[in-house]
Amino acid sequence: MVTVRDGKEAVVSSSNSVSNGRADAAPDYIDELRQRYINGNPEMEARLGEARVRLQLGQEAYDLRTQAGLSKEQLAEDLGVSAEFVSSFENGAGGGNPDDYLAQLREIVGKHGSGAK
Repeated sequence: MVTVRDGKEAVVSSSNSVSNGRADAAPDYIDELRQRYINGNPEMEARLGEARVRLQLGQEAYDLRTQAGLSKEQLAEDLGVSAEFVSSFENGAGGGNPDDYLAQLREIVGKHGSGAK
């Protein structure tokens, strides 16, 4: 499993060890699974691409929020959503229109100042 936080990829193996930024640490079975279920399957390749985009948008939202010094709860209150929604969006599972969410987030961050605490 690959997760992204603070712009770094972390490859997590079945033993739960993490190797930051080292693609060569991914076990061979990940490549086998990719070849078996994703490569050559347009639907799965599209879903993987969409998941990558959601993760990138979530990372951008996280970066904006933390640079402004806002907690998830503070941002949620300003946006009129739950803290769980903010967390979900930052983790790449966000719902709604990501462009609208990020536009609102940028506006709120601008009001709070863009400098980190």
